[in-house]
Amino acid sequence: MNDENAVLEGREKIEALEAKIAELEEKLAARHEEARGEKLHALEANAKAQAKHLYEELEPFLEKYKGEGRELEELICDKIRKHPGASLALAFGAGLAAAVLLDRKR
Repeated sequence: MNDENAVLEGREKIEALEAKIAELEEKLAARHEEARGEKLHALEANAKAQAKHLYEELEPFLEKYKGEGRELEELICDKIRKHPGASLALAFGAGLAAAVLLDRKR
């Protein structure tokens, strides 16, 4: 009987160790997910900060080119209003040239 008790005790200890291992694996997996989430959050915050910094550096250039773009748009619209026939012919010619070039690539 002593041997049977020893075997039962051994099995119980093994089962207890297996349960403890499973518990530790779950805790480790949870901690891994938590750390992963923290890293992703830190990366996201860093990316946002870098994007904000980049935008702040580029904003003067953007404003400059937006203004120049508006001026160019106004100039083009004025030319089209003053010369609608020529504008239409130019647009037709450009479309025809593009069609010919695209047709050659087939």
